[in-house]
Amino acid sequence: MDLQLFAGEKTEEATPKRREEARKKGQVFKSMELVGAVSLLATYFTLQFAGPFIGGRVFAFSRNLWEQGVTQDWSEAGVRMLMNNVYILVALVAAPVALAGAVAGVLGNVVQVGFLFTGEPLTPNFDRINPASGFKRVFSKRALVDMLKAILKILIIGWVAYKTVSDDLDAFPLLIGLEIPQMMEFLIDLISRLLLWVGVAMLVLAVADYMYQRWEYEESIKMTKQEVKEEWKQTEGNPEVRAKIKQRQRELARGRMMDDVKKADVVVTNPTHFAVALAYKPNSMAAPRVLAKGQGLIALRIRELAKASEVPVVENPPLARQLFKVADIGQEIPADLFQAVAEVLAYVFQLKQKGY
Repeated sequence: MDLQLFAGEKTEEATPKRREEARKKGQVFKSMELVGAVSLLATYFTLQFAGPFIGGRVFAFSRNLWEQGVTQDWSEAGVRMLMNNVYILVALVAAPVALAGAVAGVLGNVVQVGFLFTGEPLTPNFDRINPASGFKRVFSKRALVDMLKAILKILIIGWVAYKTVSDDLDAFPLLIGLEIPQMMEFLIDLISRLLLWVGVAMLVLAVADYMYQRWEYEESIKMTKQEVKEEWKQTEGNPEVRAKIKQRQRELARGRMMDDVKKADVVVTNPTHFAVALAYKPNSMAAPRVLAKGQGLIALRIRELAKASEVPVVENPPLARQLFKVADIGQEIPADLFQAVAEVLAYVFQLKQKGY
């Protein structure tokens, strides 16, 4: 089996860096069906709220036109004024609905994508005008899915619209005998119900479409194992470089540790394999603290520095091994070693008092 084949497959989840790069390029997932459904429902609620205002304005204009029909000035100036009034009426009637739909559409996009400003999608891409690429897009899986969604959307919305209007079909001939206010009330109620049920149907479709868009987006930004490795190298650094950095950090830490040997009160040794430098200041320390420790050549260097700094060196193989094993540099010694270390320190302090 060819391992290289699997190495090139996009099986890894996108990293945060890949997601950020995709977002900067304008590659985000969103459902336009959701935007449409939210806009439609916003239009419905606006009609519910502004319906009386819209009906009243239309009725007032129609009554005024009917009453003044005989005396209406039908000259060019009079017709121009009449058309201006019609434009104003249409603007007043359509403005609340249009504004609600537009605001809902913007919010629908912002909620899904957030605030995103990028010019990347506007950058010329000659692949888009390539006939071969265009042919592939037309017959791609995405194009097929979009076509099936469109067909499903038409069928469902058409069925919902028919079921909503079918019960009122017999009432349409009777509208001729109604007054304009009753006619407007009937039409606004019918349009509102149509918007509501079509909006609900679109919302259900939009939820399914949103989940699909999210799945498709996640699949599109997946990475190969090699891409993940390369990104990790770029982000975290080359392994060889990181190894050198860690080595340098250890060397610096070791240098600081060796400087602290001069501050020790005693160095406990194995005598040749281990060395642990301890300090104890009764006024500032609750327990003896490890300043340095090492084995082999480091232990030898600790002993040499101790002797050069006139720090007492005490041979106690069991204690030295135990301290090296369980005590960390810069930390106080474990409680179970208090007694043994106290005896060593007492011995050292006695020697200092005697002048040795």
